[in-house]
Amino acid sequence: MSKNKTEEKSSATNQDDDDDDEMDRLARQMLIEEAKRNKIRAETQGALGWQKPTMVTNRKFLRNTLISNAVHNINKNEQERQQRIKSIMNRKQDDYEHQRKRSRTPPHSSRRKHDKDDTTCDLSSKRIKKEK
Repeated sequence: MSKNKTEEKSSATNQDDDDDDEMDRLARQMLIEEAKRNKIRAETQGALGWQKPTMVTNRKFLRNTLISNAVHNINKNEQERQQRIKSIMNRKQDDYEHQRKRSRTPPHSSRRKHDKDDTTCDLSSKRIKKEK
């Protein structure tokens, strides 16, 4: 049994070594392929071949978006202006109606009180005039 255990360990070690050798071979192969691609890139594009590509702005979309926002803001400002004018007109109308209500003559019962006061004032002023 001791021979079997030793053989199993050696076979397992051989398999691990084979797997490691295979991984090393694949890694070397991938590095060589990448070096070939980089060589071609350097020949065709030069040093700028490793720069990240710059993002180009879609100017047509940007222009249309800005125009759309400007038109929306103009319409919104116009609506707000019309609402302000309407509220000012309503306030003026309310003020006018309120003034008309206040400027009317007082009710009949309150007028009598004022009439009596006016007459006493008139009489007292007449008396003062007569005395002179």
